[in-house]
Amino acid sequence: MISTGCAYSPPPVSEKVQQAYEQGATAPAIKEPILVTVIGDSYVAGSSMGGTNATNWTSVLSSDLKGDPEVDMTKQGLGGSGYVRRGPTGMVFSEAISSSVGPKSDVVIFFGSINDQAAKPDELREAANKAYADTKAASPTAKLVVIGSPWTNPNVPQSVLANRDALKEAALAAGAVWVDPIEEGWFFDQPALIGTDKTHPTDEGHAYMEKLVLPHVQPIITALRG
Repeated sequence: MISTGCAYSPPPVSEKVQQAYEQGATAPAIKEPILVTVIGDSYVAGSSMGGTNATNWTSVLSSDLKGDPEVDMTKQGLGGSGYVRRGPTGMVFSEAISSSVGPKSDVVIFFGSINDQAAKPDELREAANKAYADTKAASPTAKLVVIGSPWTNPNVPQSVLANRDALKEAALAAGAVWVDPIEEGWFFDQPALIGTDKTHPTDEGHAYMEKLVLPHVQPIITALRG
C-alpha cells in the first residue's frame, strides 16, 4: 500500500450542527433550587379560620422569593404540636426533621409554638436545643430561622414570656436568625386578622404574617443566590 502523505480531513459539519455544539458548550449549568423547609404548628399548617393552600403564608412567601435559582419550599405543619407538646399528629417539632430536612436543605424555619404554654422554660429550652442540633446534623450548612410564638394582644402572660426567653436563648445559641412576634407586636390591636376562634389567623392574617417574615428570610435567599 502506498501512502499519499496527505492528512485526513473530516467532512465539514452543517451550520445547524455547529450552532447546536456552540450553544451546548456555552450553556450555563442548571442551578439546583434553594430548598427551604418550614416546621411549625397550626400557624404553619393553616386552620379553618384561614391559611389553607395558596393563602397560607408559606405559599405567599415562596411566591415573593421567586428568582434564580428558584425556591422550593415545603412545610410540616403540626397543628396542636410544639417543641414539647404532642398534638393530634403525635409528633413534636424535632420528629418532623427526619422527613423534611436533608443534606441539601438550605434554610430551615421553625415557627412557634403557642402549644407549649404548659411547658417549663428549661424543658422548652432543652427540646429546642435538640431540634436545632438535629437540624444541623441533618444539614450542617443549612441556615436556621426561629420564629417565636405570636400572641393576639398586648396582655402576654408571664409564663409565655418566660418560654419566649428560653426559646430565644436556644435559637441564638444555635446561631439562628431570631424573630420575636411578641416583641414586634405582630397581632396586637389587629383583631380583624384573627378568626372567630380568637386564636388563628384569617387569610388576611396569613398575608400579613408573610410580610413580617419576608424581611428576615429575603437576605438569606439573596446571599444564597450570590
